[in-house]
Amino acid sequence: MFKRLLQLLFGKSPARPDGSAAIAPAMPHAPLEGLTVEGEKAVIRREPVLDRQQQTIGYELSLRYGMARQSRGDSSATRHLRDLMLLSHLQVLDLGKLLGKRLALFHLDARQLNEPALAQLPLRQCVLLLELSDGIKPDALASLLAAYRKLGLRFGLSIRQHAHPLAAVVQPYIDYLLLEPDDPLTWTSDVADWIHRQSQLQLLARRIDSEEAFLSAHRSLLYGGKVELFQGNFISSREHWPEHPVEPGRLQIIELMNQLHQDADNDTLAQALKQDSVLLYRILRLVNSPGLRTGHSIASAEEALMVLGREQLFRWLTVLLFQVDGESARDLSLLDQALIRARFMETIGGAARSPAEANQRFLVGLFSLLDVLLQCPLQRALGLLQLPPTVGQALLENNGPHAAYLQLALLCERDELDELAATAEGGSAARLDDLLRQTGLQPLAVDTCHLAALHWAESLRP
Repeated sequence: MFKRLLQLLFGKSPARPDGSAAIAPAMPHAPLEGLTVEGEKAVIRREPVLDRQQQTIGYELSLRYGMARQSRGDSSATRHLRDLMLLSHLQVLDLGKLLGKRLALFHLDARQLNEPALAQLPLRQCVLLLELSDGIKPDALASLLAAYRKLGLRFGLSIRQHAHPLAAVVQPYIDYLLLEPDDPLTWTSDVADWIHRQSQLQLLARRIDSEEAFLSAHRSLLYGGKVELFQGNFISSREHWPEHPVEPGRLQIIELMNQLHQDADNDTLAQALKQDSVLLYRILRLVNSPGLRTGHSIASAEEALMVLGREQLFRWLTVLLFQVDGESARDLSLLDQALIRARFMETIGGAARSPAEANQRFLVGLFSLLDVLLQCPLQRALGLLQLPPTVGQALLENNGPHAAYLQLALLCERDELDELAATAEGGSAARLDDLLRQTGLQPLAVDTCHLAALHWAESLRP
């Protein structure tokens, strides 16, 4: 079976196994290098997938195009090029290493199952969200799905396609059913009955972009307790929070950060750390994580200061702001998002960036979610800290030398930019091509930094 699959995928033999010809008519191949769709560039977009405890278990990966192409319908040829482009982006990156123990979910037209680039991905870490279309040969499709399942690849299917003529063919190979809570079809009795007959499958609710939407899907009377996974940026969504004081543990960290900014001496800083045993323990646990690679165990506040230096200590304190509640799955998922964004912004400038610029971009990325963490307006949250003016300028005014990099980070995370990405005059969001021009970056450099940041954040886990 596997030999025949490889022959089919890589074209090593003109013969087709057991009559399983290509699952759809052959389409012309475009070169993977420099591939564009209708002349538009694209970068990888990453949206988190979380479980019922709000722990991140993987990411849905797709392509972020310029806005012009998104407003037009896709032809069959354009969808084919879109799939090729996504596979080419994923193929040139070490996706297995970057994901760690997490999953990569991505959409692919079922007609592209015979693309060679698909077989070169880390299949055991991938979930293929199938898009069924006309013109696919059922026997060949079933043959490929069965072979890929044995190689470790998992599959998902949208409930909107439950009535497609090929749904019965793919059903034995499906692991996940995709719900769209904002789609009225999701809540019809016919769909509910069909879903309840698929009791062995996990339900994944997509496009969950607010806490309210998460709770609605989580507690749904129709599917209550059966929706196990949630895709979307609800963890970092901005809500109408009630007035409340900042937790004392976070205020202590902020005070220490301000002492660093005021150039307090090391003895003063060490004594401040020793006065808070929980904070000191967490600092030591972080600095001894595999990601730092110091080569020896760090056991005291003085040693942590000497090894880390003041700038690195400031960074670790910002990380600890997200961990005051210990192992809260929500806070850890929010920390993941903040760290990935911060590292992406720090490294995206390449060798041309100065250390001061890189450090400030790191802070912009990390503190862009400070209001969500503290559940208070961003201006109030930033007012607790003494930060370089350009950091506040990027976060509060969407202006200054770091603003375009923040907008680019946001474009790599979600469908729509939030209020941080609006122009200072309240105009429309920046386009991908505009940001690439402003930053002088190419899509491959963006993708490389983006997924390298994901791997870096994963390496910090104790």
